[in-house]
Amino acid sequence: MPKNVIQYDLLISCPSDVKEELAIIYETVEDFNRMFGSANNIQVITKHWSKDSYPQSGGSPQSLLNSQFIFDCDAALAVFWTRFGTPTEDYGSGTEEEIEELIKSGKQVFLYFSDRPTNPSSLDSEQYNKVTEFRKKYSSQGIYHPYSDLAVFKKDLLNHLTLYFLKLITNENAEKDEINRSKLSVKGTLNGKITEEGIIATEKDYLNVPLITNLTNDISKIFDKAKNYPLVIKPEEKSTPNTSLNKTNINSSIGNWASLLAAQPAKIENLMMAKIREYAKRQNIEIREDFFYLGDLGNQKNLANLPGMGHSYSLVGTEEEKEKYDMIENLYFKIVELQEWSDFFDTLSSLLYVELALTNFGSSFDEDIDISLYIPKGNLQNTDEIPIPGNEIIELITEHIDSFFKPKKSIAVKEYENYPSSTSPFTPSFPGFQMSHSQEVDRNRQEYEEAIKELFCYEYFSEEKFEVVRFTQPYLKQNSNVFFPSILLLKSKPDYVYYEISSKFSPEVIKGELVVSMDSENQ
Repeated sequence: MPKNVIQYDLLISCPSDVKEELAIIYETVEDFNRMFGSANNIQVITKHWSKDSYPQSGGSPQSLLNSQFIFDCDAALAVFWTRFGTPTEDYGSGTEEEIEELIKSGKQVFLYFSDRPTNPSSLDSEQYNKVTEFRKKYSSQGIYHPYSDLAVFKKDLLNHLTLYFLKLITNENAEKDEINRSKLSVKGTLNGKITEEGIIATEKDYLNVPLITNLTNDISKIFDKAKNYPLVIKPEEKSTPNTSLNKTNINSSIGNWASLLAAQPAKIENLMMAKIREYAKRQNIEIREDFFYLGDLGNQKNLANLPGMGHSYSLVGTEEEKEKYDMIENLYFKIVELQEWSDFFDTLSSLLYVELALTNFGSSFDEDIDISLYIPKGNLQNTDEIPIPGNEIIELITEHIDSFFKPKKSIAVKEYENYPSSTSPFTPSFPGFQMSHSQEVDRNRQEYEEAIKELFCYEYFSEEKFEVVRFTQPYLKQNSNVFFPSILLLKSKPDYVYYEISSKFSPEVIKGELVVSMDSENQ
């Protein structure tokens, strides 16, 4: 008949020289599952990079392995002999990083050191010295076990697995119905770790990020270049600018075709000039009389056109004239981009950020978990109050929406995975179709708003004294933590936040109160 089985994921972390031990580990875990697992409704599943990782880009090899499966493991088993492994960004080897991070998160680590004899000629002294130093580091903590024989290693390993995992599901001082229960609560998190102090609200200074500094510097460089630009108004041209383009004496035999081919004087749009002058005034930057001068630069219509796209235009003039036009246009778009980033970041910097996690410290999994968070009125920044970026940056922000509003997965807390599928409207794509600027703006805004709704996938309710945020976690295994779907945004700090949790296997509604404090490092 069907039965519930509790699964424990055991990370196997070993350098390349312990191949025989690796085979023994797999065999011993199978022995444990056969001898003790079935009878106690538990199963230990081994996790190893060779069979549980997949090709992925976007980070260092160790950080990718961490996010793929290492952070989700319940315990780790590490064995050292003569090799220490390859260094990572923060540790002497990948195995060391996995051990240290799991210990920091309070998870079990089975650590073994082999004293088996080895061939001196094949020994890498540098690697062996690292193993020796690492072993000394833990000698006073008593958390490792040495062995000198593979048969002894297998026997001791089975004994250690049995002592640890059976202890998790037995408790001599508890009644049977209390043993196999989940223990759910809501906890605050900070820097990917569970906090015991309640909720810690943080501030973020987005206005001093490198992006703003780099844009400001780029704009200053363009203004400096314009001051020394070789294209300037000559005295004789001041009364008749763009003289070569004002000639209207066209040979009548050419007729209308010539008029179609004639280039019209190129001009900087009034909106662009106004925006550039406004920025220059705010920054006390002097704009000379010839700043927007383009010489005899012309704008010529191309006769060839694609269906549905209309005519295109080409600049006609010297390289200096074309370069100055591009420089001014580039300056305008950078100023617009800087203003949009500043407006967006200004709003984000005025908010408080709260990361929360659903925790299960019980000895059994739970399902259909409904979480309701009660925030005193006037403090919550609702979804429809999240700022909408400007047209020049909204597409980029939508692509990186997680970096602004989603908690970063850590070894202690896994990420929420039950986001709703996107319902963005389908945009047709076929040869000759090109959206107008207003259509593109509308599409980008819809995609941004859809991304926000997908990430902040809560139900919102308003009561007399509280704003209520509610969502469902379908499943949470024992001794694990999962982030809320998004970082919660607050306009101001409440003194307390309250929560209620109901689930499939909890006989009653769990209620709790969390004190809200500010991150002292950001005060």
